[in-house]
Amino acid sequence: MKKNDMILEVIFKEGPLFREKIIDKSGIGSITIGKIIKNLIEEGKIVKDGKIISGRGRSKSLYKVNPDLYYIEGISFDGSKFIVGVTDLEGKIIYKFERKFETENQENFISEINSIIEKVEKDLKTKREKIINIGFSFPGTIDIKKGEILGLCNWENWDAINLKKIFKKNFYLFDIPDVLARAEYEIRKGERIKNLIYIYLGEGIGLGVVLNGKLYYGSTGNFGEIGHIIVNENGERCYCGNYGCLEKFAGMNSIIENVKEGIKEGVHSEIGKIIEGDINKIDIEKIKIGIEKGDKLCFEVIEKAGKYVGKVSALLVNIFNPEIIVFGGLLTQVGDTFLSTIKYYVKKEALPILCKDLKIEFSNMDEKEGIIKGTSLTIIDIMKEDKNLFNLKKDIK
Repeated sequence: MKKNDMILEVIFKEGPLFREKIIDKSGIGSITIGKIIKNLIEEGKIVKDGKIISGRGRSKSLYKVNPDLYYIEGISFDGSKFIVGVTDLEGKIIYKFERKFETENQENFISEINSIIEKVEKDLKTKREKIINIGFSFPGTIDIKKGEILGLCNWENWDAINLKKIFKKNFYLFDIPDVLARAEYEIRKGERIKNLIYIYLGEGIGLGVVLNGKLYYGSTGNFGEIGHIIVNENGERCYCGNYGCLEKFAGMNSIIENVKEGIKEGVHSEIGKIIEGDINKIDIEKIKIGIEKGDKLCFEVIEKAGKYVGKVSALLVNIFNPEIIVFGGLLTQVGDTFLSTIKYYVKKEALPILCKDLKIEFSNMDEKEGIIKGTSLTIIDIMKEDKNLFNLKKDIK
């Protein structure tokens, strides 16, 4: 590897760094390092990241890789729409858009991804050559090593597809809760948290975990399928084939269906007035309003869902001993009733010593931006593990 590339890589992986630290980590002499730093600054590959006053009032410059040197593209599919964004090397979003897609057709799905990639390249024009990695996140089953999507949540017919082979790019696959966990961890760095659990509560229920400051994937990238933990063997059959999965009690669609069933069975409910007699208008927002109005049916359905989420969360606390559990997803809109029920069962069923300083909160993060930034930050983490990172990339002038 050329010395310039080696220094660039050292600064990217461990920076911002003082000149002395660069010398120490590279083993290259002071005079040569001075010339390389000057060259990298002139080429626009590194920039100064401020100064720190040292002994006798002397200031030392910190150096970091120019965030604008390369870009990362993030594409996410949540089952009804694509969320797309491009960030710099610090996760700053420089471009984003959304596009609806509700057709359960694999050929159209692949075509849509290709169309999105082409749109990004067209819109960014001169900057498109800077995009070196693409991350794709979605709710489903993946093989991160092969780059295959093995299944997509709630799609009945799906044949495994390999996106890396199709698009022939540096293409990474992630589960949505994983990238959201990474984004949440970044936001909370000031809290000095090292172990974080992120639970996504939507149509599906998923888990992202940061352990000792690093995102945990499992062997194939499918870690965290807590929506398919069996919480009641007498429950309904799940699309995964088992009976009584957590998603059948606490998934968004299941909660809505349970409220509908209650109304069909003649249970008195304030929500009947809210929906003006049209049962198809019931959604999470209407259920939230029902709870705020003291509706017993809505309260009982949400309390039951919170009970099972709390029980599974208590199990996770006993296993991982995190500093914090953060809940995200559309179901968090329901509000404090849901969260207080979850907290009750966590503290009831997890070991008391593990709950002593445990934080249990709803996320305040913008989910769409979190997905884009989380995808970018996760790829940046992977890049920092690359042994010959910048030696493999085309120089950008």
